Amino acid sequence: MRKHRSRNSHSPSGSPPMDIRRASLRAFLLGTLIVSWMRPGPAAAADQAQVQQAITKGTNLLRSEIDKSGGGQKSLIAVALIKAKEPPASPAIRAAVDAVLAKIQDGAYEPPSAVHIQLYEAGVDAMLLADAVKIPDQSDPAYLEFVHPYKEQLAAITRYILSYQLSSGAWDYPPGHPRGPSAGDTSVTQYAMLGLWAAARAGVEIDPTVWERTIEWHIGRQNRDGGFAYVPGTDHGFGAGRSTLNMTINAVGSTYIALMHLNPGNLPDITDPKIAQPAGAAKKDDENVRFGVLEKVDVAEVDDTDSDERPQGKIPPATGQLLAAAYNWIVPRFRPENDAPGYDAYYYYSLERMAALARMPKIGEADWFNVCADYLIQTQEDDGGWGSSAHVGVGVNTAFAVLFLTRSTAQVVGTPVPADPIGGGLQKGGRGLSFDGLGGEKPKQPLAELDDLLDKLSAAGDFTIEEVQEQIVKQVQIGDKEALIERKDLLVEYVQHPDAEVRRTAVWALGRTNDLSLAKHLITALDDQDLGVIIEARNALCWLSRKPTGLGEAADPFEDLPEDATAEQRSSAIAAWHAELIRKWGEWYLEHRPYKDRGDEFEANLLRKIAEAGG
Repeated sequence: MRKHRSRNSHSPSGSPPMDIRRASLRAFLLGTLIVSWMRPGPAAAADQAQVQQAITKGTNLLRSEIDKSGGGQKSLIAVALIKAKEPPASPAIRAAVDAVLAKIQDGAYEPPSAVHIQLYEAGVDAMLLADAVKIPDQSDPAYLEFVHPYKEQLAAITRYILSYQLSSGAWDYPPGHPRGPSAGDTSVTQYAMLGLWAAARAGVEIDPTVWERTIEWHIGRQNRDGGFAYVPGTDHGFGAGRSTLNMTINAVGSTYIALMHLNPGNLPDITDPKIAQPAGAAKKDDENVRFGVLEKVDVAEVDDTDSDERPQGKIPPATGQLLAAAYNWIVPRFRPENDAPGYDAYYYYSLERMAALARMPKIGEADWFNVCADYLIQTQEDDGGWGSSAHVGVGVNTAFAVLFLTRSTAQVVGTPVPADPIGGGLQKGGRGLSFDGLGGEKPKQPLAELDDLLDKLSAAGDFTIEEVQEQIVKQVQIGDKEALIERKDLLVEYVQHPDAEVRRTAVWALGRTNDLSLAKHLITALDDQDLGVIIEARNALCWLSRKPTGLGEAADPFEDLPEDATAEQRSSAIAAWHAELIRKWGEWYLEHRPYKDRGDEFEANLLRKIAEAGG
């Protein structure tokens, strides 16, 4: 039976309902609090045996196509084979990797293909290099010391891609294309973003303003109906400036790639109408919209060096409205067959990517994977391929179909999928301080100095605790981090505060200090009696460690429970999840703790806790 999570029981960021957040871990473990989550019933699943058979037939054809393909087509086919579990060390994939490496000379990447496909080629070349090496599982201690062998080459591809980012924030065909320049191409932009994301997975650091500017372009180029055109503001391409399903899906996927880097561990729920509300539009006591502000994120510029001075990037205020409008445009127009002539299977990989990044099990009431998988199975040809079309050959079309059927993006981001021979996921989007509105209005109270706000957190006075929390997040957004660092002793003190909301805010702030010596206090907070504090501490560790999806653990303990889970099952899930947090993050801390803290009493106690947790 397929398991579904209700999208209505959570905030846009997936924050637990108030009764769960405020309940103590002890109460859960004792079974004194029963949480009732209403979930939709299971949908009919595509026949998984048929899906796997279609993948097998498709990969057999791809093996025959890869040797006669070149450029980006060869790389795309190789990526599809890897997602279908072809060993990266196989001769065909090794040859494809070598072909990419040959395009990099003296630290510079230069694709030899025609100008209209060069950025597409760069994107899929980066994807291939990133995926051609088996990265240790995040639960494996070896992961902590892993250095991707193609990191330098991926940095070269990154520099190439970034050299073509327009001032608008988008990408277009490089100069020389007969169409002439534009202010941005939705399709080219998505493949540039895929390439940058692949490089980031391999450890190449990207200036966060790259992601910010791309979101801003999408906001500025969205059609009034909520959809996106191929080349916004022009009549070029399919649709001639009108919104199309392909391009709207691509725009949402690109936006989520950017958000994943600007706001890791706290992605918005595109199906929740509240993401379109400006900050402060809801009641102050609404748990789902309490933190209607943006966060600045610290990541380093594009280079291979470590730096204590990291530039800032922020989420544009209208991002929530962009996503809500796009989703509302997509829902009534979703269909299993592609309506764009000449690019038959392109649609399916874009669709899978968008849905996986947005953690979207359904589009409206439609089970997108099952209906599209059924359609692809019905249209697969006898040779295992999906045929050629006006603009792409059978190898590319088949690669796109296989990337869809293998849930290739879900394999990367860990989106939960039904248990089957293909997929399998690690976790859902992060919980914690919510994403509502993604900015917009300022708090009703004038912004106070962050230093004063930290003092007010314990005794808010004229402010409510919610307003203090909101203003702290807002001040961090506009760059006032020095006060966090200067008042870190107070934040550490607040980790032990009797009010769970104060503790929750304190661990959130500690994660934004970029001070690894404070990680021990976040580890301590994993033993908090309030589940909301534990979730926030785990999210803060994700920020501090630069591991947006964590170490392979679920973002909350109820992620894999069936809809009819008993109180005993919920208690067991919490206990197992908590033990996993202690084990994985405890081992991470021991590997990365400052040298001066090694061998102290905290380390001895942590080793004991890890052992008790089964480590």
